[in-house]
Amino acid sequence: MAKVFARDIIKEEVKRYRISLDYLLSDTKTKHLVNIRHYIIWRARTETGISFPHLGQMLNRDHTSVLHAYKKAERLYRQGGILQIRPTPPTEEVGGARLDVPLRSGPTPRRLLELIQVGGKWDARRAR
Repeated sequence: MAKVFARDIIKEEVKRYRISLDYLLSDTKTKHLVNIRHYIIWRARTETGISFPHLGQMLNRDHTSVLHAYKKAERLYRQGGILQIRPTPPTEEVGGARLDVPLRSGPTPRRLLELIQVGGKWDARRAR
């Protein structure tokens, strides 16, 4: 059986949710993106045993933030299983076709964002 690496898990989940790695590593704290990060942290720690400080470096987070995310996801997992913690890729109806796009919380006056496709992936950019 092939050894699993945390970087492979991160790449797989970024591809699954069709978000850019920069978006995952950003300071953005929307609920959907935070849930994806928590799931990635839980999965990477569970499957690889990687240390919290090293995982924090990989995800541009402090090790205490990674520890909090892991504990929160582990608690949810124990309550309801993997489906309780794995975010489902959001879909949006666009011209009759269903596309997986990262949804963000509703627009606010201070932070209007638009979704654009960059290199085959959906990414959020500040609207002008």
